Parts: sequence; structure tokens; C-alpha cells
Amino acid sequence: MPRSGAVYPKIITESFAEILDMDAKARGIARTMQVEKNEEQVELAVKSSDKIHRIAAAFYFQFKNEPNSCLINLLADEDPLVIEAAKQALVIIANDSKFRDQKAYPKNHAIDFGPWMFGPGKRGLDRQNPRGADFVAVRRDAIELWQSHFDQVARNQKLVEKVGNSKGKVN
Repeated sequence: MPRSGAVYPKIITESFAEILDMDAKARGIARTMQVEKNEEQVELAVKSSDKIHRIAAAFYFQFKNEPNSCLINLLADEDPLVIEAAKQALVIIANDSKFRDQKAYPKNHAIDFGPWMFGPGKRGLDRQNPRGADFVAVRRDAIELWQSHFDQVARNQKLVEKVGNSKGKVN
């Protein structure tokens, strides 16, 4: 039984063909946003009531190869397709060498902090019983892990820049 006030994502009701169509539309919108470089349009897409626009926002950040709090916060969306698009965008960005902590995550290990939409046990939703796990906590943990990862990468990059700028200077 879910805790009082717990909100679970909707169950996916779209057919595979409908999902592919939404994917194509969202990618087209994301490419348009990327070409137009209109940040207001991206902000509106993140907050849109239309899931295709929220998915497009996730793709926009993926195409831009930019981790962003807006992208990470899309993991808190109630629609599983939006959550999955945001997660996949984060996985692609995190596994780019520019955002990868080579010491913590060697090349042969993929970075993926979830949330896992469908999986056994406590890590995500069980396909047989999609409301059986406390998915609010799963998403909250995933958001914290993604944010922590990109914060650590940013700190490491600043440290590298600082060390790089100090090389060659003679005191």
C-alpha cells in the first residue's frame, strides 16, 4: 500500500507506434529549439502541459550536451515517457568524456543513476505491479545522485582549470 500523499507515475498507455511518433515529433521540436537558440522557448517546453514538449526539452539538453538542473528536474515528472527521456539524456551526457570523472568511473563502466522505470525489487517499478514500489523515493534519490555527480564534475573541472592556469607561472 502506498504511503499517504505518494504520487506514482502514470502507466504507459501509448502503443509502440504512438511512442515512436512522439519521439520523432519531440526530436524535431528539440532540433528547432537548438537552431533558434531561444532559451524562453526551452523554459516553456520544460513547464508545458504537453508531454511531447517536455520530452523535446530533454532532447534539447541532450543535443546541446549540457547537464542542467531543468533536465535533472524532469526526472520528477509524472509521465514515464518524460522521465525516461530525461534519464536517457542524462546518461548520454554523463558518459561523454567531458562530464566523466575518469577516476570514479573507468571507461568500461557506464554512468546511470536512474531512476529505473521497470525493474525488479526496490530500484524501480515492477512490470507486474507498477504501483508496488515507492517510486517517489526512487526518483528523489536519482535526482540527488545526478545532481551530485554533475556538481562533482564541475568542481573537478574548476580544479583542473585552476591548475592549468597556474602552470607556467613563476613566482
